[in-house]
Amino acid sequence: MHLRSPRARTAAAAAAVFAVFLAIYARTMLPCVGGYGDSSKFQFVGEVRGLPHPTGFPLYLALNRAVSRVPAGSLAARVSAISAACGALTLAAISVLGSLLTGSVPAGLLSAAVLGTLPLFWSSALIPEVYTLNALMLSSAALFLAAWMKGGRRAALYLSWAFFCAGAGNHPSIAAFLPAFLAVAFSGKGGVSVRWRDLPPMAAIAAAGAAQYLLILAWSRGDTPYIEGRVDGVAGLIRHALGGGYTVNYFPVALRTILTTHVRLYASAMGSQFGPAGVALAALGAAWLALNNRRFLLFLAVLWAGQLFLSLPSVTVETPVYFVPSCVTASILAGCALPLVERAAGRRGARLAFACAIALFAARAARTGAHADLSRMRFYDAFTDEVLGALPPSSILLSPNYQWTEAYLYKLLGEGARRGDRIFILNNWGPAKVPAYRRGREIEFHLYRPAADPVPPLRVFFQAQSGRDPRLAQFRRYGEGLAPLVRHGCAELDRLRSGGKGRLVLVSAKDEGAPICSDAAFDLLLSLGLKPRSSGGLRWGWSSAAAVVVEDGSARGVVRNSFGRSSISLRKGEAVGGAGIPSPAEIEIESSPLGRGDRSRIRVNGRLASLGDRGVNVVMLDVATGAVEDARNYTCGDLSGMNDAAVYEIVPGGAR
Repeated sequence: MHLRSPRARTAAAAAAVFAVFLAIYARTMLPCVGGYGDSSKFQFVGEVRGLPHPTGFPLYLALNRAVSRVPAGSLAARVSAISAACGALTLAAISVLGSLLTGSVPAGLLSAAVLGTLPLFWSSALIPEVYTLNALMLSSAALFLAAWMKGGRRAALYLSWAFFCAGAGNHPSIAAFLPAFLAVAFSGKGGVSVRWRDLPPMAAIAAAGAAQYLLILAWSRGDTPYIEGRVDGVAGLIRHALGGGYTVNYFPVALRTILTTHVRLYASAMGSQFGPAGVALAALGAAWLALNNRRFLLFLAVLWAGQLFLSLPSVTVETPVYFVPSCVTASILAGCALPLVERAAGRRGARLAFACAIALFAARAARTGAHADLSRMRFYDAFTDEVLGALPPSSILLSPNYQWTEAYLYKLLGEGARRGDRIFILNNWGPAKVPAYRRGREIEFHLYRPAADPVPPLRVFFQAQSGRDPRLAQFRRYGEGLAPLVRHGCAELDRLRSGGKGRLVLVSAKDEGAPICSDAAFDLLLSLGLKPRSSGGLRWGWSSAAAVVVEDGSARGVVRNSFGRSSISLRKGEAVGGAGIPSPAEIEIESSPLGRGDRSRIRVNGRLASLGDRGVNVVMLDVATGAVEDARNYTCGDLSGMNDAAVYEIVPGGAR
């Protein structure tokens, strides 16, 4: 087919979009076991036919299993590549959809460029998660729906329905497509309206989509070592598929809170993601569709309303990630702005506007990519290898949190490390349970079923998040001793703590789409000697700000964190938190990731002291004079290893 053909140009543009963004995402994706959310879990569940939490994600599990079987590269990298590939395919589908709606290849390219450079979408393409696969199913369903509405071909209608039904086995947010589909499916004339004869094949497609959940039932009855979401019988499967106990996360707050706080979070997040230019393009695109394709505009409007209904009530650490489908919808609109610009400014003006828009989003991509880059985030991988290499056979390792537990399980279950050595990982098994275990209490495994029998006596080890982890003192209060096994050293951390005269350390952590920076900042502050709260505290925020006095091996200060803007303001002479030491300067710390500024900044005496406005800024002041001693800017991946995590053997009787 000659490239002068509109179809050939559209296909070539889509292929170019896919190749470019696949290369970008593959270059910046997490290459090894990670430590955010469910990412480490998804890196091994396919390999071992494991069962994650509801809804079970059978489509993602099947794809994960297939990729796990490919004998190339590491298991972790192969699974991370699923998100990167699905992200690139989503952008290719968006580019074809934009071209189909407008008859303009540049319009499709603009839609893809807008979506592909959003920090929220970019970061979702870098970690093993279900969100880019969800975006692919949604964009493909919308593409074939538009093709059917334009040409009336039944095959396009059935393909649209098939992508929706398949996507229902991945993430529940795709349910927003159904009312949007119904709003337009029966409103057309002639061949562009669903007829009675279409219902039997569509019902068969729906049944096939529902049948994928039988994978969850089959794996539940198999010999899987990972049992987070086991189901029994059809009734249990239905409950599991509908969210199980996790439905409480979707509507946990009052309507008034949703209409105020949550709407404000959504507006700030979307405004931050798209910026003024992106918002303007989406508005112009909606205006063009209102003039030229009201039926598809109706589809997008109902789709967007459904996405709001499903995403706004949710209150979890992953809440902003639930806005990804809204980003897809708005990006489709953004590309549709180009024909309207051409109508107003002529073809030359439209070309200039297109070039400026591409340049703008390319510049954003350069900024976002530098700090969203997870290719250097190797701390979890290196430290788990070191610890597992040091643990003796017949050992229990008490993990400090869920992320670390999943990282160790990836090594043990996914890669088969220490096979046959009776190494057991327990999550949040506190100090009080160790003496009870030695008295013969049975071990309760919550997340997995070990292959070996954990019969005592087993040696017990504990991983501290830092050398100053408060749980170390709790073990001592229970009469247990601590014998060091492995300690992670960090020259950067030692530099922050050095100096006998004392220093004031200022931190501003801004996440680029997933709370990796704030999570790492939590470990950094622990290692400095501060004790931030982990329950509803820094570890579960999207932005963080801290002013910490480090002196004589201890640290005191003030910490702020939230899903939105976090800030600290100190007047000269004002006490720094509970440190009792007056601030030597006027200090302003701001972190605002998903709106309200989208920046990370530290000012000292009115002057900008931080080196950048992305990622994590750390500034050190002389506590006596207020002089800036040093300033550094870190990416989220670089910051992940700035801690002194350590593993200790828990020795009975207080021996050390």
